[in-house]
Amino acid sequence: LGVSLAFGFKEGEVSMSLQVGVNTQDKPIENAFGQAGLTVRNLAFKASLKLPSVTPEIAFNGDADLPTSWTSGSGMKTQKAVLGFVLAKVDPCLKFELGDETAKPTDPAIIDIGGVVTANYLKLLIAPTGCTLPVGGRGEERLEPGFGFAFVGTVVGSKLDVVLNVGFQGGFKMKGHVKTDKFDLYAITLSSYDGKNGPDIEFDIDSAAKKYDITIDAAIEIGKVQYRIGGIASVQGKVS
Repeated sequence: LGVSLAFGFKEGEVSMSLQVGVNTQDKPIENAFGQAGLTVRNLAFKASLKLPSVTPEIAFNGDADLPTSWTSGSGMKTQKAVLGFVLAKVDPCLKFELGDETAKPTDPAIIDIGGVVTANYLKLLIAPTGCTLPVGGRGEERLEPGFGFAFVGTVVGSKLDVVLNVGFQGGFKMKGHVKTDKFDLYAITLSSYDGKNGPDIEFDIDSAAKKYDITIDAAIEIGKVQYRIGGIASVQGKVS
């Protein structure tokens, strides 16, 4: 367990911070705090205060495998969880993950909502201006300005793989994809242009590098007559 206390003075303002964390270094701690099955990769808490403005800030950052005894009652079938946040007037943020980012829609579900929606991996990142999360007793992790979302699972029985990452550091950046099975909902069918697979959308945009790569392979069928609209569009390269 690591503890650090810091004081700062700048332009008539006094800052104080206390950080407490588990120093895992390169090796996770198994059965942490005497809890069987609890593996901690990072666990840290930081509280800061600035005077005379009385501006408080609270930050937490955790990455662990939870014991099955903790998750069995919640309906979760995964033990891997990541949660980090900063509560502050300036640079607030949230980082949340469940499951393994390498998961595929065909893997066993970690969350099942009545069979209508199942998830194998979830991720949510909200950091509009970026933030700094504590690591261990003295370290820190910097999240650059941006947003992120990922969902791997099924919706109404159709596989869905969505990844979206948006960044603002050094220009506007957006990278990700949307992939799904051929999707039927009442009289509407979504598919690839040839009708054999599901829609597939991929994008990689970097304004600083003047890079705009977008590929769309999708079609829509309406009614039994199969009124069909679709196509494949691909734009790749740089804009000078």
